[in-house]
Amino acid sequence: MYDIRPMRPDEEAEVRRLFRLAHSRRPDQAKQFYFLNPTLVAVRSDGKIAGHASMAVDNQMVCWLRDTVVNPRMQGQGIGGQLMDARIAVATELGCRVFIGAVDPDNTPMQQILQRRGFHACQTMHDGRQLWVRSE
Repeated sequence: MYDIRPMRPDEEAEVRRLFRLAHSRRPDQAKQFYFLNPTLVAVRSDGKIAGHASMAVDNQMVCWLRDTVVNPRMQGQGIGGQLMDARIAVATELGCRVFIGAVDPDNTPMQQILQRRGFHACQTMHDGRQLWVRSE
């Protein structure tokens, strides 16, 4: 189990490093990094960041799930799912009832995380990513 909490300012450099590592095969995406509030981090017991996730809430109270990044050496341990659950909980507290995320078609682990949480793929975007939606 990892401690999921908001990112602290002193963790920004490590979060950026993980983001670049995760998007190394798509440099165009690596350049698009920006912090959204809240950016959540998954922290190991030794204090190292294992992953991060961000979201944005629009004026219609729709939660746009942004990047979910897990250190490649730590994938498969449930960190992505924990980060997803934490984002959904934060957004629900804010009043969101609709959640939307865009996922690369080859990102099977994230598709499985979303399916297990009641999301469904609804359309393909111009860049090839699939939009996944859940509404309550």
